Amino acid sequence: MSLLLETIKIEKRQIYNLEWHNARLNKSRNALLGINESLDLANIIKIPDDLGEGTYRCRVLYGKEIDEIQFLPHQTRIVRSLQMIHCDDIEYGYKYADRHKLEELFDKRGDCDEILIIKEHAVATALAMREGKADGTLLLTKLGEDARFPGSEAALALMIGDASDLLGSVDLQVETFASMVAGEPRGEPDTLF
Repeated sequence: MSLLLETIKIEKRQIYNLEWHNARLNKSRNALLGINESLDLANIIKIPDDLGEGTYRCRVLYGKEIDEIQFLPHQTRIVRSLQMIHCDDIEYGYKYADRHKLEELFDKRGDCDEILIIKEHAVATALAMREGKADGTLLLTKLGEDARFPGSEAALALMIGDASDLLGSVDLQVETFASMVAGEPRGEPDTLF
């Protein structure tokens, strides 16, 4: 099995989102390796004295134990275009250090800056909706028919209820994202999340 990976933001010598990284690290160790003992990265990561005030990526490589901790300067990449890549066989429920499949998909981006991986039912539904052959209920139908998914189409529809209640500020989020990709920022950055 490949080592697992956490990539943690460090800025001005502060470690970000440690609670979430600890949770994923311990969940992964438990699910994949059967280890119940929890690790706390706050007790493991020691920021080097000579690390500057800038922004860094702290890469924690681990399996049963912490294998290696690296500190790398962060380089912001500007993403102006996305290539949608359809890939049903990628499994990325855990963050592995072996990223060859992701790199293989990234190499298919053509002239685009980044990729957006779309998997299974979401692709079929999106394409059918784009072609005017289906509405949003197709996804519920496909999920309800999928033996891997617990629950029927009716149970899903009952859980979701009125889908418009789940949308929140999606219109503003989509508009803001689209304008950012087009290079015309609008709205406040926090409207994206």
